[in-house]
Amino acid sequence: MSENELNEKRYKVVSFIAMIGVGIWIAYIKGWIFADFKSVSAKEGIELIKDNRYPILDVRDKKEWSKGHIKGAVLIPFKELKKRVFELNKYKNRELLVYSKTGREGIEASRFLVKKGIKPINIKSGILGLAIEGGKKYPQLFKK
Repeated sequence: MSENELNEKRYKVVSFIAMIGVGIWIAYIKGWIFADFKSVSAKEGIELIKDNRYPILDVRDKKEWSKGHIKGAVLIPFKELKKRVFELNKYKNRELLVYSKTGREGIEASRFLVKKGIKPINIKSGILGLAIEGGKKYPQLFKK
């Protein structure tokens, strides 16, 4: 085998390993793997919100909150969560619905909350998914 052929094989192996690594990283940040909390679809989230048994945490910033949110939700922006997590201690023995704008920060917040002894249920598609799924059907759940 020539040096060029050997280098080409090495390149293919390294590229393959890198693609696997990127795939694992994407699955991790999406919450598809290594998640020790529940995640639900927007449709399931609407049903849980309608049930009115779960406290709700919104981790978006104040500007996004002011554009609209779930009625009864508590706002603790993701950037403030580490400093303000003590405010959620009263929910340690209960499940807590968590949503962000699109779901990404909800996953990060949920990972953090688990470490603090709180049982989050992340809404995968965030407020955008909730609004699409239930905005017209259940406007009473939303506040602008």
